[in-house]
Amino acid sequence: RNDKELAVLMKKPIEVVLGKYGVGLVNIALAESGFEKGTMDTYEVMTRLNTGYVMADAGGRIEMCFAVAGLLARLHVSQGQPKAAQEGMDSFRKKVVLEGAGQLLTHVDTLNMWLQLLQGKPDIARDWLTQAPDENVAFCILDRYKYIHKVRCLIALRKYEEAAGLIERLNLYFTKYERNYLWMENQTLKAILQYRIGNAEWEKTLNGTLCKMEHYHFIRIAAQEGVALKPLLDKLTNYTISKDFYNLLCREVDRTARYYPNYLGEEKELKEPLTEMEESVLKLLCDNQSSEQICSLCNIAYS
Repeated sequence: RNDKELAVLMKKPIEVVLGKYGVGLVNIALAESGFEKGTMDTYEVMTRLNTGYVMADAGGRIEMCFAVAGLLARLHVSQGQPKAAQEGMDSFRKKVVLEGAGQLLTHVDTLNMWLQLLQGKPDIARDWLTQAPDENVAFCILDRYKYIHKVRCLIALRKYEEAAGLIERLNLYFTKYERNYLWMENQTLKAILQYRIGNAEWEKTLNGTLCKMEHYHFIRIAAQEGVALKPLLDKLTNYTISKDFYNLLCREVDRTARYYPNYLGEEKELKEPLTEMEESVLKLLCDNQSSEQICSLCNIAYS
């Protein structure tokens, strides 16, 4: 919660103890904290991330570079720029292959799948599930990042029972070892699942999660679920968090919902698909931009 103070105190010890794994870590961690809490503007987050990347790339580990690549992708996503996020991850994948860091490829592919899922492409999720770790064969907590995304895939494909089983396995680990961030992310997905199957416990689950989010002032956990979480927040009348924090969450969730209206929803195809320019104009209209502003942003004449 006191990220900057902790960074000043722990920077040197971390760099000494972790060696190459500590190079750039503090810059990256602060950027992530500021992004998750919404306490840093986009410029400061990107500056810290890029500084951390250069440091890690020059004298550290590619794992830290991956942390930056993933965070930059999420930052682009939060700004309604999935194409930029995809291009960044495609470039980083080439770097991973070039440097022989094969251990990161499945994580890169998982993040790429999430980018497609955001844009309402469950067929990509279906393909990814064929290579996802199977918790019924061996539950390995080192795969927790992939497990969380597997839950999203299962929800998108309406495999609710499988999703519920994996959520509970993860919840046991996250609770026992106080993995608070992951617990909040997992519980948010649990509330969405409960809401979709008509389980009245969704409100209790969500309230408990939001209380912990407010404790840390984490807003991205909720915001990234966008249109999947929006109906829950709209119907949550007896929330136990402050009104200011509730309004902040609603604003950020609404924003993501406008950018990615098909996230975790059924795939829909138009008889005549929109062009890339038409999609851009539509998103800007949904973001309450004026016609003159849209023309300027899209570099087209008003006439």
